[in-house]
Amino acid sequence: LFFIGGAADLKMSDFARVAKIFYKLAVTANDAGDFFPIWGTCMGMQLLTVLVAGENLLTQTTAENVALPLNLTTGEKPSVASLASL
Repeated sequence: LFFIGGAADLKMSDFARVAKIFYKLAVTANDAGDFFPIWGTCMGMQLLTVLVAGENLLTQTTAENVALPLNLTTGEKPSVASLASL
């Protein structure tokens, strides 16, 4: 099941209404042991948060369209994966 990106009301739109139906079918299939993957891209992932939580937990932020640098530094603790290779 693939929930696309776009722009729609996450609770009241036809998109959200139909997505809820398909989400419940996918969860039922998975609960019965039938592997039925669910994927959400962009708004689809936001929609999944609403479907799973049963309410819209998303909030407006001022971080939209803000490009920030990624500064890689040294001296951090190694990850579990890197420790396994030692």
